[in-house]
Amino acid sequence: LGTDRIAGVVGGLARYKRNLIIVDFGTATTLDIILKNGNYLGGIIFPGIETLMDVLISRTALLKEVSIKKPAHIIGTSTEECIQSGIFNGTVAMISGFIREIRKEYRKKFLCVATGGWGKIVSSQIKEIKHFDPDLCLFGILKIYYYNA
Repeated sequence: LGTDRIAGVVGGLARYKRNLIIVDFGTATTLDIILKNGNYLGGIIFPGIETLMDVLISRTALLKEVSIKKPAHIIGTSTEECIQSGIFNGTVAMISGFIREIRKEYRKKFLCVATGGWGKIVSSQIKEIKHFDPDLCLFGILKIYYYNA
């Protein structure tokens, strides 16, 4: 488990004191699942939104990089809109699906918290995510410092 994820877990438990799904939208998009008693159940890692764009562009001959944003419609009518929908809406759908499956498998209520560089924009489109906490990892680092002081 990376230090950034450990910090996020510590910060999340200290701040929210509930069963949590922490979604960190960075270079990699990660989900960490923690019970309020401190039990770490595990996580999920997949490419972040910019990483998806980088891979798509580097592995295809004719596709060019486009701005990453939510397109007006789910189905694009131009190559640019199609790429935007695939990357943005695909990430939203994946996260929503993961959250639903985690809740179903564990039969527990989880508070879903987003963080990371793309967290505010992407999480605003995911109804399961109730909080955006941009400083969650920094808060976790501070808590770790105090726990060890």
